Amino acid sequence: MKTKYLLLLLLMLVGHIVVQAQLDEDRFELLEEQLDRFSKQETNLNKKIDISALGTVSEIIMAVAQQTKLNITIDPQLKQAVDSNFSKVKIKDLLLYLCRQYDLDLAFSGSIITVFPHKKELPVPKEKELAKYNAFSNKLSLDAKAEPLDKLLRSITRSTGQNVVASKKAQQLAVSVFVEKAEVEDALGLLARANELQLSKTDEGAFYLALKEEEVDPILAKNKNAKNRLSMGAGVDYQAIQNLSMLVTTDSFSQEQYLDIEAIDIPLLDLIQAVSIELGQNYFLFEEGGANRGRGQQRGRNNNSRQQNGTASNPAISMKLSQATYSEFLDYILTGTSFTYKLSEGIYLIGDREQEGLRTAKVVQLQNRSAQEIEKVIPSDLQERVDIQPFLELNAVLLSGAAPEVAEIEAFLQSIDKLVPVVNIELIILDVQRSLINESNLEMGLGESPASDQATLTPGVSFSFGAETINRLLNTLAGRGIVNLGRVVPNFYVSMGAVEDAGLIKTKSRPQLSTLNSHEATFTVGETRYYQETRTTVQGVQGTVTQQDINFKSVQANFTIGIRPQVSGDEQITVDITVSQSDFTGETQIGAPPAQYSRTFESALRVRNGEMIVLGGLSTKRKEESAKGAPFLARIPLLNLLGSRKKTKSDSELLIFIKPTIVY
Repeated sequence: MKTKYLLLLLLMLVGHIVVQAQLDEDRFELLEEQLDRFSKQETNLNKKIDISALGTVSEIIMAVAQQTKLNITIDPQLKQAVDSNFSKVKIKDLLLYLCRQYDLDLAFSGSIITVFPHKKELPVPKEKELAKYNAFSNKLSLDAKAEPLDKLLRSITRSTGQNVVASKKAQQLAVSVFVEKAEVEDALGLLARANELQLSKTDEGAFYLALKEEEVDPILAKNKNAKNRLSMGAGVDYQAIQNLSMLVTTDSFSQEQYLDIEAIDIPLLDLIQAVSIELGQNYFLFEEGGANRGRGQQRGRNNNSRQQNGTASNPAISMKLSQATYSEFLDYILTGTSFTYKLSEGIYLIGDREQEGLRTAKVVQLQNRSAQEIEKVIPSDLQERVDIQPFLELNAVLLSGAAPEVAEIEAFLQSIDKLVPVVNIELIILDVQRSLINESNLEMGLGESPASDQATLTPGVSFSFGAETINRLLNTLAGRGIVNLGRVVPNFYVSMGAVEDAGLIKTKSRPQLSTLNSHEATFTVGETRYYQETRTTVQGVQGTVTQQDINFKSVQANFTIGIRPQVSGDEQITVDITVSQSDFTGETQIGAPPAQYSRTFESALRVRNGEMIVLGGLSTKRKEESAKGAPFLARIPLLNLLGSRKKTKSDSELLIFIKPTIVY
């Protein structure tokens, strides 16, 4: 095991040395370029000198500066000893040698060169990422080992945007935790449990961590001591309302009041009035028939003027609620009823949802989504009693209706107003086309004058023979008794040839596309050709008039790729890919539309963020043969050699490299 560790350490050391050597070499190349540019201004740097160097580096450089009239300043720290002899060396080469040998650096200012020791920049250690937050999935990951709690909480706050604080005693506590992709509150709960801390949440939504032995912070504590009870309803005998008990407590720090209540089969409006008076809240209750009531307008309880079991417009309520504010009490008790409330200038207005003056309007500004056509996303049952208008200038939505319905739609909009990831798509499109053409011809005929012998070896092979050469060949054949074909006329000639043409075309492009999650990105490149369309119109009966219209119509051959990425919560990307390619096949008749062929490919793949995938198999092979010769003779074997023949083979292959990367 020790041998493995030593080997690993040795490999790391060698790697560090190699990297450092490469950095030094890059620095010296830069110095050489700077000296070359500076020597065009100060030509004395190109002078050659003979110098016997014996002394310190600063003394040698000073002697060179005095001899060549160069402006050189030297750092007094340069005291390395030099014992060398230089002959016919350029001054700039000498300075570069000294920089290499004694680890020096140069700075240039106007006509002045400054020589000083090179200061190696120590690599700044990358701070460990203690908290990692995925805004898309709302998941938090923690990785800390014996880290100060306040340092971890700062990292959590910066990454999530949630305020997380600790008590003064807990801030310097060394904590350890490892949590992978948990909800923010769950991750903080695990952090507290693993390090014997207590976690609380303030009314403002911030999280508070403290040692278990610490007393609860007064901001978070609710003083349930009955001695602090405020008797705001003094003088009102609620004992007459059967099955109703209330206890009011107050926060000793914020003076916020909290209600504990138990009620069984109590009419809704009576219950609201009792709680409002007990908490000392200013309210105005709209009732049917105009019998409106406000704070202080109380009806006697002992005479049981309101029935205990409620009515259709004033249903009976049974409930148990602890540590609720007045607004929370109204939210709970009015849910599912036809009543709502509105706070106006410190007065709670309570009545029917359609009551004039109880409707509310609110502007909800969106951060990550477009307000245009946002109403199509909101469920229809939420829109029944709320008027929804997009406010495009502010990228907001204007909601108008009863407060509970408005609050419900606002909560829904906030739940879907998430950060939408942008996917950057890097494409590498490689189109390889290969072709091979073989042509051969054999031609005979009579020229205007006697032909001479000719031969060509490149490009292609061709031979041309005149009558004299052909007659010698015929005489040889006749003299050996093979065949006697006679002689040809002086202007007769024979020409034959063969040529092979091979081609290779590689087309490479690297477009980059960006699109929102689940939106398609399209890349198209192509060629447009035009053909002529003629239309002739004949008009008239006796004296006809002919009118001819000529139009030019276009035909496109395109390469199109469409990519639709879909990002999942674990940053996997599902990619729907559509590839379509069309091309012109060759020449057509004059006036006819160009002939085309097309290829289409569709696929769905799943890749990790930043991985590259390759699409292949989009290949085409084509083979053509053509011949020219005399009519009828071109169809007879052997005689069809008299003429020209052409064979064409071509194939093409399309490769597409796709690399999607998530960018928030």
